[in-house]
Amino acid sequence: DSGADPVSVFTDFGVVTTNEENAAPTARKLLAYLADEGAATPDVIVLELGDGLLGTYGVHALLSDEVLRAAITSVVVCASDPVGAWGAHRILAERYRLSAALISGPVTDTPAGITYCRERLGVRMWDALRDEEPPLEDLVPALPARPPGALAEAAR
Repeated sequence: DSGADPVSVFTDFGVVTTNEENAAPTARKLLAYLADEGAATPDVIVLELGDGLLGTYGVHALLSDEVLRAAITSVVVCASDPVGAWGAHRILAERYRLSAALISGPVTDTPAGITYCRERLGVRMWDALRDEEPPLEDLVPALPARPPGALAEAAR
């Protein structure tokens, strides 16, 4: 939330811990809140899925929801090693028809990890500890223009 406004989290909607049953409905409520907040539609919504792709906090439910998934325009993966990067790459593609625009995390700490992700997976890397600025050009230009009401539609 470094300067972002408005900011909202799942606990704002009474959900302390998400799961497969409440994650998608709560995400839709959150999107509805953001769509209705003020006169302007948000330029960007960042949704952190801290549990990962194989956990029990409802990430699968979020990414399986066709409407919510259609609202996703860019995915950043944080992986601990090349195996994690490969697994995330495969899961995103095979289960959700999504791909990572950027990979970060400890996998970027070694030349082998960087080379593997760039050459084998074809994904740009960012080392948050060594690189000065994140390569936002990999994320922001990929954002398609959304028709008015698209966010509100995703929120329903």
